[in-house]
Amino acid sequence: MDADTQRTMLIQVALPVPLPETYTYRWRGGGEQDEREPTAGDLAVVPFGRRKRVVALVVGVTEAAADVSTISGHRLRDLERLLPREYSLGTRRQALASWLAEY
Repeated sequence: MDADTQRTMLIQVALPVPLPETYTYRWRGGGEQDEREPTAGDLAVVPFGRRKRVVALVVGVTEAAADVSTISGHRLRDLERLLPREYSLGTRRQALASWLAEY
C-alpha cells in the first residue's frame, strides 16, 4: 500500500462495558479492501482485553499522523473492521444513544 494513499485516523468508540469513557483506536485506510471510512454512528469490531473482540459504536473520528502509535501514553490498537453500513445507527439514533448515555 502506498504511503500517499494510506490515511490514518483516530477513532473514538463507546464499548459495551460499565465504564463511563470512550476508547481510542487507530484506523489505517485507503487500501483496496477499504470501501469506506468510519463515521460516527458506525458499528465496528475492536480488540478489548487480551483476546476479546467486541462490537463498538463509533462516536468520533479525527485525522492523525501516519506514524502515530500512542496516545496519552497508551499504545493504540487497530480497529479490526467496520460492520456493513446497514448496521449504522445514523444521526437520529446516534443522538438518542448519546442522550440515553448521559441520562
